[in-house]
Amino acid sequence: MGGNGNGQVPQAKLISTTYASSDGILLSSSTSPKTKFIPNNSGSTHSTWNVDETERAHIAQKFYGPLIETVNYVSVAARARVRGCVRGSEANVPFAIAAQVIVEVKKRIKQIKSMSYPQWIANAQAEIDSKTKPPGSLGRLEDWAVRVAALRRSLKPRFASPLTPSLTGGRTLMSCRVRLGRLILFAADHGLADDNVSNYPKVVTREMLRNLSSGGAAINAMCNATPNLSICVVDVGVDTSETFPNVHVRKTFAPHGTLSSLTGERAMTEEQFESAFAAGMDFANSALSEEVDALALGELGIGNTAVASILLAAVSGRPADQVTGKGTGVDGDKLKHKVDVVNSVLVKHQAVISSKNWKSIFCAVGGLEIAAICGAAIATARCSKKPALLVDGFITTVAFLMAVKLFPEDAEQLYECVFFAHNSAEHAAKIAIDEVKAAFGPELTTIGPSISPMLDLGLRLGEGTGAALGFSLLKAAAHIMSDMNTFAGAGVSENEK
Repeated sequence: MGGNGNGQVPQAKLISTTYASSDGILLSSSTSPKTKFIPNNSGSTHSTWNVDETERAHIAQKFYGPLIETVNYVSVAARARVRGCVRGSEANVPFAIAAQVIVEVKKRIKQIKSMSYPQWIANAQAEIDSKTKPPGSLGRLEDWAVRVAALRRSLKPRFASPLTPSLTGGRTLMSCRVRLGRLILFAADHGLADDNVSNYPKVVTREMLRNLSSGGAAINAMCNATPNLSICVVDVGVDTSETFPNVHVRKTFAPHGTLSSLTGERAMTEEQFESAFAAGMDFANSALSEEVDALALGELGIGNTAVASILLAAVSGRPADQVTGKGTGVDGDKLKHKVDVVNSVLVKHQAVISSKNWKSIFCAVGGLEIAAICGAAIATARCSKKPALLVDGFITTVAFLMAVKLFPEDAEQLYECVFFAHNSAEHAAKIAIDEVKAAFGPELTTIGPSISPMLDLGLRLGEGTGAALGFSLLKAAAHIMSDMNTFAGAGVSENEK
């Protein structure tokens, strides 16, 4: 870096600046789109330099490397093609320009930190409407793009990692792109399966765990077909002592799953519930520490649609026949029997259900993998990196509903991060979504685009299969926000109104 002949780096004084930020809010105003620097070294042959924003970014990149990532976060113009260099004695300018960049970045980040979620929704909507397309022509992809951008607190970043903590005051600022995903599948057995609520015996949970381990399940195939989406399988209560490659085990307190909520006193103890919940949090936090941008959740467990139906009835007050579906395909007399079992459990545990003590209700009816999903949802909502949460079908949606009920203080964060991947073929799935919206309340659900399910493909397998499909759509939506040009940026004429 140059000096003024005596080994000293000359200082510069900022006269005026116009600064266009990535969310379209001006940092400050002036009559000129230039930033004028006046050096205080009298020996220079040039007394002023006019440096526009693109040029300042070029200098920051040339002399300060990582600073360009900061400029790219804050400024749209800094991403433009570099057109020209500093006029005059370039050697004396970089220090002053880079110092000013830091000042402006810190000021901008202070504004960003104070912006509310509704403000981010409004800014994101304005941004998506300015893209080179007729407004709304990308349908619900635009809704998801707006929600991702508002969640991530970012519209136009181009960097691949968080900003330097010293520049952000310790806060992580993330890209609105969704690059890496992790699907966590929690598996457990249910004592209620012994009451013939499924077409399959309980042993199938263990056998499917083996199938997952070898890569032969539907969710393995879908993850194989989805770039950058990895899978993590966790046994939190499968009734087996057998272990499998690529399957994590966290079931110290419930090695055989839950008891039957129909024939037993209750399905699980508080210790078992808390252990499963903690496992969900731990595996979610582990994934999020690896720079995962989106977490998808799935489940496996024979009998768990019946358990989810009981939990949904406890929340909604609906009768058993309205919340109980075919699950693994039960029909006719077997479906009627399943409805009768669900109703009998509701009658047996009516006192605890009436108490609305959600933890006690959970312990009364189960189940372990549903508790683990709750823990994963809460961990995601509390993560400062603002990851997206992809919720799969009926059972996973009920688990998310229970997370909202158990932790109402986290409702705002849960609302911001959740994306319901698909509308399950289980008829009670719509009831579960409606109950989630009711739990959030109109003060949240009226902010931004709808949180209604992304897909409706008639899926009812579980395993996180719908969430895997949703991940690809979420990636596309995020890239639309971050990669598409605006009419102004592309030099394309807008529609005359």
